[in-house]
Amino acid sequence: MAHKVIMPKQGLQMTEGMVSKWLVPEGGECRKDEPLFEIETDKTAITIGAPENGTLLKIVALEGETVPVAEIIAYIGKLGENADALEDGTETKIPEPHADAIKQSYSYDIGTLATETGSKFLTTPRARLRAMENNIYISSIKGSGPEGAVIERDVNEKAGARKASPLAKKRAELNGVSIDEILGSGLGGKVMTSDVKDMEGDIKETLIPLTSMRRIIAERMHSSLHEMAQACHRISVDMTAAAALRKYYQETAGKRISYNDIVLYFTAKALAAHPYLNASFTEKGILLKKYFNIGIAVAVENGLMVPVIRDLDRMDIIEISEEATDLSARAKAIKLLPNEISGGTFTVTNLGMFGIKSFTAIINPPEAGILAVGEIQKTPVIVSDGIADAIAIRPIAEICLTYDHRVVDGAGAAKFLCDFKSWIENPDMLMKNGKA
Repeated sequence: MAHKVIMPKQGLQMTEGMVSKWLVPEGGECRKDEPLFEIETDKTAITIGAPENGTLLKIVALEGETVPVAEIIAYIGKLGENADALEDGTETKIPEPHADAIKQSYSYDIGTLATETGSKFLTTPRARLRAMENNIYISSIKGSGPEGAVIERDVNEKAGARKASPLAKKRAELNGVSIDEILGSGLGGKVMTSDVKDMEGDIKETLIPLTSMRRIIAERMHSSLHEMAQACHRISVDMTAAAALRKYYQETAGKRISYNDIVLYFTAKALAAHPYLNASFTEKGILLKKYFNIGIAVAVENGLMVPVIRDLDRMDIIEISEEATDLSARAKAIKLLPNEISGGTFTVTNLGMFGIKSFTAIINPPEAGILAVGEIQKTPVIVSDGIADAIAIRPIAEICLTYDHRVVDGAGAAKFLCDFKSWIENPDMLMKNGKA
């Protein structure tokens, strides 16, 4: 008996998922627990293993399709089993070339259609339903199922549904092309990928379907801006001492740390001194959090992920660097676990590597703030030795704090930035035992 492959539930809040990639082709061999397909949820992408050994008889949900939790997305069974019969709700054992064996192996309904003939023949419930919807006499359809049974596919073809390969369907959908408008070059007029490509030259607009990730990002960012009283402050930070700190770890510990690792370390220190930025607004009051789980925004293909470094305040800079490097790499490879992208209390996002000097970030609910770090640029600044002023070239980073004004007042946000600037420019203030 064939096995149904369903959309798995990953996390309590998951209601649907998108099949982003099939790792085994239709007709390919599946091994239990080995990677079968990848799904994309509202938070991450996950590789799912095969539930059973066997052959991937039929893929029901194509790549790019969003499917509710527990809905059938494929069938696994023995080589040669009838996948179309599976979808029509029938038994799946391969019939022998004898009529009696066929009747015993398949539980097709023997239906009587109220037609001018009143004849009886093998058909499936879904085939009869589609025939009624399209006002078609089933008796006029040549069945392709066992013993000539009429199945849903036969009715769809009779109704004019176009045949197309899975890749052609996906490419047409991504490019906003109607399969019905394409002249197929395949067997029986089947639309192939090359046929869709030929049509793309005439397309001046392309509709890209929303992935689950993009839909959730859009909903959350829209909700964030409309439900929070978001305001922002900016400050320029001299990163000279941070550069010296990087050199110190390279020479003394052989560790390469990034400017962002240093930013994360001092962010946690500033949050500890200004707890209202490590909080959330609720209907009952302001929820102060005595743990510091800082999210790091990571750009991934077609979206954004925010893995969370938990209890970052308990780590030194080297530990922060190792954790951030690991989480960022697995985020880009879509290998994060659900618990690694939840529970954040504050977020740091850095676009300096793209040459962005300064930008305003949107808060990630239910957090109360997000720190946006721009590119470090060599900038002429006025320095003083207490006697005279002079102009010097210093590495300056523009830092922007977006905060929820319902939780934090402007003065409180300003003090947070002032302390952050003071400590990152003078790290010796927070050095302990020669180690930050």
